[in-house]
Amino acid sequence: MPQGLPQRLQFAALCDELGAPRIEARAAVAGFFLDDGTANSFGMRYLHEEGFDWIEARSIYRRDAYVRYRKVDGRIEQQEIDRLSAGHVFTSTHEQRPGGVSVQRQEIRERQGGRLLAQAATARFDGGTAKWVLGAWGAASCPNPVTAAGNAAFRASYHLARDTLGRRP
Repeated sequence: MPQGLPQRLQFAALCDELGAPRIEARAAVAGFFLDDGTANSFGMRYLHEEGFDWIEARSIYRRDAYVRYRKVDGRIEQQEIDRLSAGHVFTSTHEQRPGGVSVQRQEIRERQGGRLLAQAATARFDGGTAKWVLGAWGAASCPNPVTAAGNAAFRASYHLARDTLGRRP
């Protein structure tokens, strides 16, 4: 048995454990609090692509303050705010695990009470101990966007905020 195979099997078990993205409840809102370290950069996609009017995020300049980003005439404006007004929180966390595994988890909750509305997770495996022998062939991800089911799960994770909190026609 190749040395990296047990790690690959452990990764497959992790993928089964993480499961598919799930939406438990939906809400139609103009914006939300994006609790993510990349909110001031990659988070702008929620304004440009996902149709939200605004997002709130932690200030990168003052730890005790927040920023509201909104799209005005095709450009993003930001305004520092003292407290959040968003009723929903989208949290994204990254975890680096031993053996070359990283896990990205997303949750959407009501800010008051913490009721879970949706969750998703993605994971990457770099090949573990066999990565130097197998190279890219030893790497894996879940969901795997190359398969039909994996592609649907990947899109569901990517659009979790829009599909959970986006306005309905």
